[in-house]
Amino acid sequence: MFRLSKRFRVNPLLLTIFFILLLVVGSPASGYIVENVKAIQHFDSYTYALLQNMPHPSWLNALVAPVNYSFLPLVPTQFLSFLFVIVFIALAYIAIARRKDLRWALLACLIALGVDTVFAFLNPLLLFRPRPFLVLPNTLSPLATSIWQAFPSYPSGHVRDTTLFLFVLLAFLPRFLRLPAFIFIIFVAFSRVYLGAHYPTDVIAGVIVGYLMAKIVLSAVEEIRLLREKPKTDTTDKNLISIT
Repeated sequence: MFRLSKRFRVNPLLLTIFFILLLVVGSPASGYIVENVKAIQHFDSYTYALLQNMPHPSWLNALVAPVNYSFLPLVPTQFLSFLFVIVFIALAYIAIARRKDLRWALLACLIALGVDTVFAFLNPLLLFRPRPFLVLPNTLSPLATSIWQAFPSYPSGHVRDTTLFLFVLLAFLPRFLRLPAFIFIIFVAFSRVYLGAHYPTDVIAGVIVGYLMAKIVLSAVEEIRLLREKPKTDTTDKNLISIT
């Protein structure tokens, strides 16, 4: 049965405070730093140019193309959202191999979607970093640039969502899947800069924010699970006392 690692267990009040600080203070503060510290700006520009100037072979473009579309594709495409596919496959496995955990996995995904939606809605109101393709060379299509320029660059939503849902699902999946999941997160982060959609610090921040949000989600699920199990334990204890 699903049992959360102790490192994810957080007091509900501290959990709420942490999420508010992450959203209201952490995102704007870190965004101000990456936009105003010259050393970070040089790192962003250099690394971005390095990936833009590297060879863009057709086979790599073919690998990158499917992960170009996240949970909410902004335009009709020939690809399904890669996160929908990952979540569906993971939940299907849990339903077959770990059926007792399915309700907790579903709850975790729903909470993750809710937390992510709140963050994605409020973050642009607190911080709006322009996309790099507005001032730097890129390989994106005019259609993509015309749509994505309306959305903030920092942190990367693709990387944030990927990290969030993979870390949440890994709590219910076999341990040997952790390394492939980490590699996939790195690949998604690479693809965002490779395409010209994000600065390197955007994707780094996306990994950090996604992990912290996963911590919030899994803590909430663990608290709910413990609250649901506590009455059963209390009833059992009372029955044992009565028998004694």
